[in-house]
Amino acid sequence: MCKVMNLQHLALDPRYLTGALRVENRELLCKEIEAKTMEKTTEEWLLIFQGVSFPYAQVNSISQVFADEHIQDIKLVKEISHEKYGDIKIVGPAVAYSLTQPEVRTPPPALGEHTDYVLKDLLNYDETTIAKLKEKKIV
Repeated sequence: MCKVMNLQHLALDPRYLTGALRVENRELLCKEIEAKTMEKTTEEWLLIFQGVSFPYAQVNSISQVFADEHIQDIKLVKEISHEKYGDIKIVGPAVAYSLTQPEVRTPPPALGEHTDYVLKDLLNYDETTIAKLKEKKIV
C-alpha cells in the first residue's frame, strides 16, 4: 500500500515496522495516510488501486449506501415503521442463509433512547451520578 500511495517512507519508519508497532502508533499512522488520501478524489484512488494484491474499497456515506445500485439490486434497503419518526429506511442484514432469511424486526433506537438503561443497568451508575451527567450535558 505504501508503494502504491507513494508513502514508502512509512514502510521504513521504525514506528511502523511491525504490526504491534503500527497498532501502538495507529493515531500517527492514520493521520499520515489520511493526509495523503486528501490529495486525490475517491475516484482517482480507486483507479490507482486497481490491480493491487490487497483488498480495497471506498468508504460510503449513509446516503451513498442507500443510492448504491448493488445495494438496491439485492434489496438490502428495508423500510420499517418507527414510533417517533414514522416510516424510515434502514440497511438490512447483509447475510443470507439457505434455510432462513434474517429480517429486521425492530427499528433502531432514537438518539439517547437507551442511555439510562446503559448507565444504570449495565454500568451500575446511581441516579445521582446519572443526573449529574445529564446536568453537565455529558449524556
